Amino acid sequence: MKLQEIKSKAELSKFIESYWYFDGRIQPDLILFPDGTFNVVVALSSFCCGPQEFPKGLYLVPITTRPVQLKSKGVLYGIRFKAFSMPNIVGKNAPLIKGINELETVVTRTFRTAHTSAEFDGDATLELGKTALENLAFDLLNHKYELNEQLRAQVNYILDRKGDVTITELCKTIGITRQGLHKNFTQSLGIGAKELAMTWKMNHFFTLMSDSCSLTKTALDAGFYDQAHSINAFKNLWQLSPGNFQKSNPVLFSFAKESMTRRFNNFYDPEV
Repeated sequence: MKLQEIKSKAELSKFIESYWYFDGRIQPDLILFPDGTFNVVVALSSFCCGPQEFPKGLYLVPITTRPVQLKSKGVLYGIRFKAFSMPNIVGKNAPLIKGINELETVVTRTFRTAHTSAEFDGDATLELGKTALENLAFDLLNHKYELNEQLRAQVNYILDRKGDVTITELCKTIGITRQGLHKNFTQSLGIGAKELAMTWKMNHFFTLMSDSCSLTKTALDAGFYDQAHSINAFKNLWQLSPGNFQKSNPVLFSFAKESMTRRFNNFYDPEV
């Protein structure tokens, strides 16, 4: 699996982590990790997600707690948005979005998929396709360049702590009830604060995994109670133990670790 990406710059970087490109003609399987982001995907040919087949077009893959595996024999372009950008794109539709959706059915304005997808070239490089992706991003934002700063602060509080935060601590810090926090997150992001925290906690565990470090130390460093707790959480996500996943998916493991490490090291912070 080889996904190429270019970090977003300038005014869009506060909404977007990166633009990406995947060539399914080389290797057809793409896994989008649960990483606290959501993606807009431009499919230049049909693709599958599980048993369901989708025609070419533009799609939104929401924030998820499960890996999303796409199979395509063509080219996929994408925009990876930061979690708190969700209201700018889908408005109040976030709680209703389950799984992959055609973009024009969930955005907050009239949107023509056929017109936009025609701007992309299956033989172009990511660098050449970046202009079309930026145009798509501007169109999706529709001049809504003001973020919900309260939501942004809450999401970043969890991210800065790599998910190792309790809901009680978060509520106390930002001055909100548990019910209010859950409602705020699910209505704005389509996912609860607890689920988002566990996603980033598991991502942190992923970045710490190595042959030279025991799973017990890795688990404790990532904020889990013990090794068994981390292994159970990992198996729940991947149906494999951490060790077996690393051995059976070395390329995927390496890619995920690199991407998650970049996020925790503030690589995707806004350009100034």
